[in-house]
Amino acid sequence: MRTKSILAAIMVTLELAITAPAHADVFNFSYLDSVLSASGTLTTGSAKTGLNGPGFDIIAITGTITDSFGTSSITSLLGFAVCCSLPANNNVFYLTEPHLDKAGLGFLDSNGEEVNLFFEDQQYFALVSLDNNLSWTVSGPGTFAVVTPLPTALPLFATGLGALGLLGWRRKRKTYGPFFPKIR
Repeated sequence: MRTKSILAAIMVTLELAITAPAHADVFNFSYLDSVLSASGTLTTGSAKTGLNGPGFDIIAITGTITDSFGTSSITSLLGFAVCCSLPANNNVFYLTEPHLDKAGLGFLDSNGEEVNLFFEDQQYFALVSLDNNLSWTVSGPGTFAVVTPLPTALPLFATGLGALGLLGWRRKRKTYGPFFPKIR
């Protein structure tokens, strides 16, 4: 009876770990091309459909950007805006490659530059305002890398398996004692 209940608990834990969506709220990112580099963290929120299909709404960004003006901090996320061609800055993150779409990710740095990282023609690019948003310069192609954090269900699953193993070991030891042989 105990074996069946332990097996049932393992099956439920395994099913929860497998069927839980592999979505994390914070992702580390980096972008690099010959003119510009940016790195930091993206915070995602609720599910959102973008140009590439289902993704997640980017609700915050932090990090640094280095370009011809030097290194500055990323201060804020730009909302939906028109900078070059429709649509721009929809701020949707996709879990699979490509992680951005043609509309891209828009943010502001501490120098007042607006930057839009986007994916077009199978490559990543950056659209940067170098003169207080009077004109725009495209740099790239570049690389956009994202580190996907460990799914939150995985440590929970490992902890559950460890607890079940410890529970089974203690019950076996308590039933027969440490110095007595098993009697069948």
